[in-house]
Amino acid sequence: MATETAHGPSLTPGATQVERLLAELNPPQREAVEHGEGPLLMLAGAGSGKTRALTHRIAYLVTTGQARPSEILAITFTNKAAKEMRERVSQLVGGVSRLMWVMTFHSACARILRSDAERLGYKRAFTIYDQSDSLRMVKRCMAEFDVDPKRFAPRAVQAQISGAKNRLLDAEAYRQAQGSYFEETVGDVYGLYEKRMHEANAMDFDDLLVRTVDLLELFEDVRDRYQRAFRWILVDEYQDTNKVQYRLLQLLAGEQRNLTVVGDDSQCLVEGTLVTMADGSQKPIESIRPGEFVSSNCGGGQVRGAQVLRMHRSEKPEGVLIRTEGGREILSTPEHTHFAGFKARFTPDMHMTYVMRRAGKGFRVGVTRTCNHNRRVPVSGVALRAMHEHADAAWVVATHSSEAVARAHEAELAARYSLPTIPFVARTRSGADGGLVGSQELIDRVFARVDSDEGGYRLLHEYGLDAKSPHHVPQSYEGRRRVVRITMCAGSRGTKPVHTVAVGGRSEEARVALEALGLSVRSAKAGSLSWRYETAFADFGRAVEVAERIREVLPCDLRMVARLGARAADPEGKNSLPFTRAGAVQPGMVMFAEDGGYDLVTEVCQVPLDKPVYDLDVERSHNFIANGLITHNSIYGFRHADIRNILDFERDYPDASV
Repeated sequence: MATETAHGPSLTPGATQVERLLAELNPPQREAVEHGEGPLLMLAGAGSGKTRALTHRIAYLVTTGQARPSEILAITFTNKAAKEMRERVSQLVGGVSRLMWVMTFHSACARILRSDAERLGYKRAFTIYDQSDSLRMVKRCMAEFDVDPKRFAPRAVQAQISGAKNRLLDAEAYRQAQGSYFEETVGDVYGLYEKRMHEANAMDFDDLLVRTVDLLELFEDVRDRYQRAFRWILVDEYQDTNKVQYRLLQLLAGEQRNLTVVGDDSQCLVEGTLVTMADGSQKPIESIRPGEFVSSNCGGGQVRGAQVLRMHRSEKPEGVLIRTEGGREILSTPEHTHFAGFKARFTPDMHMTYVMRRAGKGFRVGVTRTCNHNRRVPVSGVALRAMHEHADAAWVVATHSSEAVARAHEAELAARYSLPTIPFVARTRSGADGGLVGSQELIDRVFARVDSDEGGYRLLHEYGLDAKSPHHVPQSYEGRRRVVRITMCAGSRGTKPVHTVAVGGRSEEARVALEALGLSVRSAKAGSLSWRYETAFADFGRAVEVAERIREVLPCDLRMVARLGARAADPEGKNSLPFTRAGAVQPGMVMFAEDGGYDLVTEVCQVPLDKPVYDLDVERSHNFIANGLITHNSIYGFRHADIRNILDFERDYPDASV
């Protein structure tokens, strides 16, 4: 039996102590806690006991003698979360918890660098700059380049530098990837900033991560030392990791690969949602089990049976209820991925308020029609505005029945978030000077003197919109607005759906970059400078992986759509809809009905959830029919950086237990 010492329980395995640890867990938690060596991915929603499972796994490893306390590195994101984890572990194993590294990413990296920073040309007593110190250094570097802080807000420059570091882009790589004057200026400031920080023997918070990665990549003896020291690595809130954190974990885990990560997957449908099975019957989502076959759209409105590989349950406090003109309704968590968008021939004549962003200028709000029907080919109003103004992204904030109501909402948004309402690009008017909106000089002056990024991002957050998932991304052949398009269920090979990745352009440099990745690029037309890369994959995750590889060498946006509409439902053959989070669905959008036709969204509202939520992982086609609407299976919702890390985890550790 385990015995208590002055420092807590002894390390001798004891049946009673182990049984006490496991008795507090439900079956899935217990399975995770008892997992032996090798990589482990735990998908768990808020309130499902994921931190309990993680802390009990630490205690289990120590109590059973599989790990010494000093061999454990437990990582989370905030000091508060790290303190809570330390307290929980201490309650389970006693004073030996003090021998473990239970801390944030930044704290762990700072401790590593205090020992080995000299390898990178720093002194051990380097200074850690907080956000204010870093901002002062950015301002100093901008002054050395004579950059006008009224035109380019120092905080915006600082944010760009931070974002580049989190993507493991140094100053030169960032400079090569950008196209606008603002971003070229940031690249210059970034390079000088790095030089001045090194001269000052200082690191900012991002440097703590990046320099640790540099240290482990460059010096094999240092890497080997920490891989031997940390035989067991456990990470909470894994969905929040970025590229540099992911790389850090890879390097520390090494060949031992005892890496446990917990991801909060919050994309689910409420209990009681009826799922259409392959035989046409319906079952509540909570009663479906892995191995069963559900009805799934394989593209073009073709419905076939597809196997459920996994089923996920969690608890969420609030959801989004969507009702349609066809009498259907679906209740999901706000993050759940649906297929929804505006369709010119199906969306009624409404008005919308939108927020739009353009690099180098910032955000603005405006009003437009849901669809412009005065053109030969009707087009979304926000898409037309974004195209005319060379915007990078646009989000629909709300739709309205009249222009007057939309204008009132625009005024409210402009006042509340301090955002301009004027266009990014001057509008020419025949026979008149056009006033303010007709003068590019005056427009540029306004945007140079207003820091609209703070208000714009705050608006997105408060309205539940994802900055990484705009409603519209203008497509361009070159520059930062080049789009890599992933089409789910774009076609089929026999009876199996395939998914395509496509990107095009005219730049010979871009073409060479893709060919260097081993991708087959062909000329778009004989004798033309234009080129195109397009290929199909049976595995959707593989398609996402290739798209992300392209994004690493070319400045571009990722756009995901699903081609699930029946061809007869859309005379123009544009039978696809974009991936849209439930929280971003708006009245006036259409969704796919079970027969591949379109059903108009008439109401969207936030509601409390008093039941568990569930989701399915559907093989190959990644969609199923819920309450008569086709929806995405969102265990792998591909939420950009977050889900890419989960995809990369299973790619890098194919034997991982999930």
